[in-house]
Amino acid sequence: MSILSSQDRHFTIIDGNVLTSGGSLNIANGQLAVINATASPSQNGRKVLSSFANLPKSTDFQIKVGKTPLEVSRSTTNKDYESLPFKLSEIVDFKVFAPKEKGIKVDDFIIGYNGKAGTGITLKQNSTAEIGITLCGEPMYMLGYENGEVTVKLYLEAPYQDADGNIVAGEFETMHQAVENAIKVFNRMTLIGGVPITDYVDIIPVNSENVDIEDGVPFKFFNLTLCDNGDYTALGKVQAQYPDYKVVRSNRINDENSVYTIIAPEDAEIEDYVTKLAQVLKGCDDCPDGYEELEGGFVYSVSLEDDGDDKKADVEALPEYVADTAVKISQAEGGVGFYSAVLSEKLNDEDLAT
Repeated sequence: MSILSSQDRHFTIIDGNVLTSGGSLNIANGQLAVINATASPSQNGRKVLSSFANLPKSTDFQIKVGKTPLEVSRSTTNKDYESLPFKLSEIVDFKVFAPKEKGIKVDDFIIGYNGKAGTGITLKQNSTAEIGITLCGEPMYMLGYENGEVTVKLYLEAPYQDADGNIVAGEFETMHQAVENAIKVFNRMTLIGGVPITDYVDIIPVNSENVDIEDGVPFKFFNLTLCDNGDYTALGKVQAQYPDYKVVRSNRINDENSVYTIIAPEDAEIEDYVTKLAQVLKGCDDCPDGYEELEGGFVYSVSLEDDGDDKKADVEALPEYVADTAVKISQAEGGVGFYSAVLSEKLNDEDLAT
């Protein structure tokens, strides 16, 4: 292969997920997006595109795929996977390949500690060892490796002792520290073209020296299912009611219901979630505390591009609007606000179009 040959980057996305609006800072893990690399970034990053129409020929584009939000360190980064900038005129051809099988297949190996005492990696004092990891297949051909294969090495060094058997200052005191250091060095390696080795290999260390946990506190999972927009605003509402615990959105069901999970001590008192925003309940015979019954009407859900501002006045201008019923429910990414309002009559087709 010539040194002038093209270099391929492979992007792996989850469930074919593609972002078509918003900003580049909102790209989720495993989600693909095409961004305008020429335009100035906003508070949400560079603009995500759904179409190339009406853009100048000089516009630079980039393909991005979201990355797991890792804690940034010397050996890890939370920067998205991305292509080099390109113009439409530079595209020679494109092809679509449908997957032949569902899911992603990976090779898993356990080296050393497997949960049983005595299986951890041990080295004689002042000795070293190496582990060879061979990557082969079409991606390695495309990177430029002869025969589509390359072997990279992970080097282990035992804790270093002086002649008296004392650990030398600044060296590793335990084998687990030696293993963690080897992984950090390995994760900084790159393949041909500067492609990070971590695009193809993930290493998860397990500390064999911390087998027993004494005086532990049992924890439980608490799950809450809500019908909401499934955005960060909805998550913030739940988190606000449980300030003592970390709340995560663990699942999204039928694009309507979110499942929120809290891990807390088994004896923790997790109070019931309480809806804070005033809402209109249609046809409630026995209104909850803080609610008032309205005479008849039709509840409408309205979405407006409001860029974060409150445009409740636009909702109040709807025909047959019932006074004091417009409520802004939430704010979604991309500058879209969600409102509800009660109308005394149904909207006709002309009203809906307007």
